[in-house]
This record gives sequence, structure tokens and C-alpha cells, in this order.
Amino acid sequence: MSGTAEAAMTAETADTEPAGAGAATAPAVPGQRAAGRGRHAAAPPAELRGSTRIPASVVEKIAARVAREVPRTRSARAQARVRGETAVLKLGLAVEYPAPLRRTCAAVRERVASRVAELTGLTVPQVDIEVTELRGGRARGG
Repeated sequence: MSGTAEAAMTAETADTEPAGAGAATAPAVPGQRAAGRGRHAAAPPAELRGSTRIPASVVEKIAARVAREVPRTRSARAQARVRGETAVLKLGLAVEYPAPLRRTCAAVRERVASRVAELTGLTVPQVDIEVTELRGGRARGG
């Protein structure tokens, strides 16, 4: 093989073969992206791509709605204080009469804390409850 043909072959393979194990390679086709970049490359972990902030007003709406899902709870309003990854809640409840208040409040507290944590990713160490109203439940026949 002549020296010119050998030089042309060496230049051609330099563009298409890797320089060594683990080395980044230039694209073989002009205008093509290098391997490991582009649309199909692995995205960086979520914590490195930005942040998510959940305002207290959103936490309040979630907490009030979840509290109303507990049997014998007629209405609920919520206040939330969010600091970092923690939310502290205060609920005002209207409860059906005659309902066992301590058991009803314990059920609301457990459900609200777990669902708010599940839906927002926030830690909920405290849920204070004030029963603000007793509402007549089912009418008794008699």
C-alpha cells in the first residue's frame, strides 16, 4: 500500500473508531450528535433539575378536603404553616352529633397527616384539631 493510501485510511478510521476504552468519540457523520447526549440520554436525577415549592394554601385545601372524607365530619377548614419539607396543620371541624369526638378527631388526624404527606411529600408532624361545631346527625325515629 502506498503512503498516501495508508494515510487516507488512517484518517478515515480515526473518525469512526473509538480512541480508547471509555473515551468520548466524535460523531462519524458530520452534524450528528455525540453519543450520550441528546434526546435519549439519561436525564440527571430529579433533585438536580430544580425544586418544587408547595404553598400553604395548597396544603390547606388538601387537608380540608381529606378531613371531610372521614365519616361523621361535616365540614372542615384548615390552616397550614409550611417550612422547608415540613407542614404543621390546624383544622377546625364541624362534626355530626352524636359522634365520639376523640375517636373522630383521631381518625381525622391520622388520615390528614398521612394523605397530605403522600400527596405533597411533606412531613406532617402535627395536626391540631378544634371542634368548632356539632351538627345534628340523622333524625331518630320515635
